[in-house]
Amino acid sequence: MANPQHPRQQPQHTPAPQYGPYGQPMPYGHPPARRGKGAVFWLFIVGIPLVVLASCTAAIAVIGMPYTRPATSGDAQEPQRAARIGDEVRDGVLAFTVNRIGNIKRVGGEYLHKDAQGEFLMVRVTVWNAGDRVGHFLGSNQKVYDAAGREYSADSGAAMYLPESKSLYEAINPGNRVDGIILFDLPTNVIPVAIMLRESMFSEGVRVELGGQ
Repeated sequence: MANPQHPRQQPQHTPAPQYGPYGQPMPYGHPPARRGKGAVFWLFIVGIPLVVLASCTAAIAVIGMPYTRPATSGDAQEPQRAARIGDEVRDGVLAFTVNRIGNIKRVGGEYLHKDAQGEFLMVRVTVWNAGDRVGHFLGSNQKVYDAAGREYSADSGAAMYLPESKSLYEAINPGNRVDGIILFDLPTNVIPVAIMLRESMFSEGVRVELGGQ
C-alpha cells in the first residue's frame, strides 16, 4: 500500500541536445535572438536620403566653382612698346608727335637773345587736336627726364626769343595742328632720355623715349 505522505515523483525529462548546422552542440536555453527586419528597414529609409543629399551637395559645389580656361601659349601678352621719336601719342584731345631733337647754346638774334646756363635742348613737336573741343598747348606743361629720373622744366622765357617756338600758349581748335619747339635748359653733362607730354598740368601725360642713355 502506498504511503500517502510520499507522493510518487514524476520522472524528469532531459531535453535532447541540439546540434548546429556543422554538428557542434548548441547550448541549452533560448536560441539567440535574430536581428529583426525592422532595423534593416530603418537603415534603408535613413541611409538612402543621406547618400542622395551628399551627392547633391557635391554636385552643387562643383557647379558653383568658377570655370578656369587652361592657359595656352597665345594668352601671353607682349609688353607694349614704349613710344619713340616719330610716334604719335595722345593726352586728352591733343595728339603729339616728337619729330626730332637738337641742342643750341643761344636763342634769339644778335641784340635780343638768351644764352643757356648749360645748353638748350630743342624738342620739335607737331601737336594737333584730335578731339571735339578746343585744346591748349603750353610748353610749361612738358617735362624732360634724364637716366637718373631727374625732372627738368621747359624754359618758357627762352621760347620768347624763338618766334617759331609756338610753345608759350597755343589754343588749338578741333582738327587744327601746330608745329612748335619746346626748349629745356639742361646741364651740358645731362643726356635726356624721355619727355612727358601733357595737354594740361592736371592730365596724366604720355611718355616718349628720346633715345639717350
